[in-house]
Amino acid sequence: MTLNLFAAALVVLLAVAATIGIVRAMTTTGTKFEHEQVSNTTLIRRTSIAAILTAITLILSAAHLFTHAIPQWLTSEWTKALLITPVMFLSGYSIHIDGWKAWHARRPDLQTLASLGTSAAYAYSLIVCFTGDQLPEQLRSTYFEFVGVTITLVLAAQITERLWLPANPKFPLQQVVNRIAQLLVPIVLIIATWTFVIWLMLSPQPAFVRALVTAISVLTIACPCAFAWVITLPMTFAVHRATQAGLDAQNLLSWHNCEAHCAHNDVPQRGEEAEHVIEDSQKSSAVPSEVLQHSKVNDEHNSAIEQLKKRLLHVITANIAFAVLFAIVTIPIAAGVLYPLIGWSFNPVLASMAMIVPCIGVALISLTLKLPLPRR
Repeated sequence: MTLNLFAAALVVLLAVAATIGIVRAMTTTGTKFEHEQVSNTTLIRRTSIAAILTAITLILSAAHLFTHAIPQWLTSEWTKALLITPVMFLSGYSIHIDGWKAWHARRPDLQTLASLGTSAAYAYSLIVCFTGDQLPEQLRSTYFEFVGVTITLVLAAQITERLWLPANPKFPLQQVVNRIAQLLVPIVLIIATWTFVIWLMLSPQPAFVRALVTAISVLTIACPCAFAWVITLPMTFAVHRATQAGLDAQNLLSWHNCEAHCAHNDVPQRGEEAEHVIEDSQKSSAVPSEVLQHSKVNDEHNSAIEQLKKRLLHVITANIAFAVLFAIVTIPIAAGVLYPLIGWSFNPVLASMAMIVPCIGVALISLTLKLPLPRR
C-alpha cells in the first residue's frame, strides 16, 4: 500500500512538473525556424504514396469486416504496419521535422500536433502488434488507419495551400488559425498528461495500458486535419466558383490588393470614367455608350467579387468555429469524463472515426461556396 501511494505521488509530481514545463515553454517568446524545404514534385509524390498505401489499408480493414474469404495474414495488424510504416516515415517526414522544429522553437503549429498524434498512435499500434494477445480484447485495436489518413490529409492540405498562398501570404484569418494552433497544442498536451495520470491511478487493470489508450485518444481527437482544411478547402472552392462565373480568380486571391482596389481606387476611377464620358459625349454618341457599358461590366465584376469574398470569409469563420467547438466538446469525452457516469470511454476505433467528423463538417460548410451568387 505504501509503495502504491509513493508511486502515485511520484506520478503526480512528474505530471505537475510536465505541466509547468509545457506552460513555461509555450508562454515564452519563440524563436524563428526554417521549414523543411520540399519541392512540389516531392510533396505530390509523398502524398500519392501516402494516399495509395492508406487506401489499401482501409480496403483491407473494411473487407475484413464484411467477408472472411480474404487470407488472415492479409488483414493482420502486421500487414497494416508494413503498409503504414512508409507513410509514417517517408511521406510524413517533412511533417515530423517541421513539427518538432516548431516545438523546439516554442512556436507549435498544426504539424506539431499531427506529429505528436501520429507518433503516439503508431507507437501504441506497434505495442499491440507485439503484445496483442496479452491485452484485453477491447484494447487490441490499432491506429494504423488513423496514422495514414492523418498524414495523407495534412499533406494534401499543404499541396492545396501552395496553389494560392504565394499570392496571398497574409490572409486575414490565417493568423487566427495559427494562434489557435499555438494555444491548442499545449492545452491538448496538458489534458493528455493528466488523463494518463488519472487513469493510471484510478482505472482497473491493466491500468497502464488503459491510461495510455485514453491519452492517445485525446491526441487522436485533437487531430489537426480539420484545421488544416479550414482555409485551404474554402479557397479552392471559391477559386473554382469564380472561374465558373467568369470572374478574375487572381483578384480574389490577392486579398489586400483587391480590398484596397475595391475600397479606395474604384471611386476615383469611376470619376475619371465619368469625366471622359462627359467630354467625349460632345464628340461622338457611340463612345459614351461603350464606356458606360464597360463601366457597368466592371461594376458587376467588382460586385460579384465582393459578394464571393464576403461569403468566403463567412465560410472560413464558420469552419474555424466548428472545428474549435468540436474539439472543446470531444476532447473531454476522449479523456473519459463520461466513464464515471455511464461506464463508457473512447477506444481506438471510435477515436479514429470521430476524427473524420470535423473534416466532413468543414467540407460540407465549404461546399456552400459552390452555390450561385445572389443577384443584385
